[in-house]
Amino acid sequence: MDLSAQTITLRDGRTLGFAEWGDLNGNPVFFFGGSNSARIIRHPDDSILHDLSIHLTTFDRPGMGLSTRQAGRTLLDWAEDVRDFARQKQLERFAIVAASQGGPYGAACAYALLDLLTSVSLVSGVAGLEDAAVMATQNRMIRMQIGMARRVPWLLALQSDLMRPMLKGNRTERLVRGLLGNLPESDKRAMAVPGGIDLLVQDIREGMRQGGRGGADDMRAVVMDWGFQLEDIQAHVFIWQGEDDPNVTLAMARYMAARIPDSTVTLVPGAGHFLMYSHWREILEQVVRRM
Repeated sequence: MDLSAQTITLRDGRTLGFAEWGDLNGNPVFFFGGSNSARIIRHPDDSILHDLSIHLTTFDRPGMGLSTRQAGRTLLDWAEDVRDFARQKQLERFAIVAASQGGPYGAACAYALLDLLTSVSLVSGVAGLEDAAVMATQNRMIRMQIGMARRVPWLLALQSDLMRPMLKGNRTERLVRGLLGNLPESDKRAMAVPGGIDLLVQDIREGMRQGGRGGADDMRAVVMDWGFQLEDIQAHVFIWQGEDDPNVTLAMARYMAARIPDSTVTLVPGAGHFLMYSHWREILEQVVRRM
């Protein structure tokens, strides 16, 4: 059986794609990736999972990879999908690690799935998009994408669809390396881990398998009202943030830390956006200790 391309049928008949990695008898941890991410994304060194006895499950959110699109979905809809998955897999308790744009999806689970969680780790997690001070720290391109996702999501989907021809052959790797060229040196070093670029290439292709609508839906759920308040989260939340992250800024981590009642914050000096590559072992060690 190919553990990297599995599906289950959810309560409403939709298909959910997922993959399993590491020690299949270990501590259950769910990982949510960022923008346009699919079930392929994770740290490429799976020996870390075995060292820490972690059974890692990664997912395709609706409209990406193998998962059925769910038009108009919300963050809390995703939390119910995760609850359904855990029920079908007979998992009583698990942890969540959620990175970048996956962060709000992790926060939604922290709010809605208290009875199932040991902890939620938000790594370089997006937050505070309704806050003027936080938004002032975002660059012009990110602000423009947020505006498109709120007002004309079809245009965001079209942008992604126009990029799809670049996801064939060696073009995808050139695209990824070009994007990384604009990142801080700390991120370039983090992505130099063996297999890191190849994994990103595979994941981008899988995330775009169905076209751009799933990714537009994914971002729209993040930039619209979340349906809950961070102050109402009762699960324990670990917040990890690189102080030099140009995409998910330090202001976002401070915004979350000031509002989530039971949170532990780790700020990493000199680090950029890709903490899941540079600090994966430390993030998971913290998760296991909490378990």
